[in-house]
Amino acid sequence: MKELLEQAIETGRNRLLSENPYFKLLPERKNPADFEAMCIDLYHLSGQFLDAITMRYERFHDAPESIFKSHMEEERGHAEMLRKWMMIMGMADPAERFPSVATENYISLIYRAATTLSKNQSLLVINGAGEGTAMDYYGKTYSHFQELGFPTLNYWYLHAEVDQDHGDIMPYISEMSEEEAREALHFVGVAMDAIYHMKAGWLN
Repeated sequence: MKELLEQAIETGRNRLLSENPYFKLLPERKNPADFEAMCIDLYHLSGQFLDAITMRYERFHDAPESIFKSHMEEERGHAEMLRKWMMIMGMADPAERFPSVATENYISLIYRAATTLSKNQSLLVINGAGEGTAMDYYGKTYSHFQELGFPTLNYWYLHAEVDQDHGDIMPYISEMSEEEAREALHFVGVAMDAIYHMKAGWLN
């Protein structure tokens, strides 16, 4: 079943890269204003993400997997780092705006994964699907911003580098019952669909 779950995540990531409007439109977007709506969503997602994985660590603080604690610690301060970059780029203050409905829906799924799903399912949804696709997103976006000569890209560089580690969680997945594995496959599909719809609206 691990192989099926890995395949589902890989298929979802490949679909994002090859079909999602975000990656198709990215090369055409040249000005900071083109990325303002996306960054507003990302700011809120980043802040809520930290809250969610903090709740997850509190649930599983006795678990031997170090990823629960290390992931929480490494996400601290990222939303404010992005906000400061947005200010430098002349974008709106994201704290004064609301994220899109699609991003709100994905945030809700993250909270569910952190607070009610099993340990394995939470890792697969938040890390396998979420951080795996985040690595692809940050890698492509960081490279594009470099080409455009955007300044002070520390936030983007950091995420392009570390999200690979956050997404590589198969060694942490323990033995699952048939029912848990079946549910995990379902939730991975739900996460991939939510991520696809969220990113599809980020540059429109």
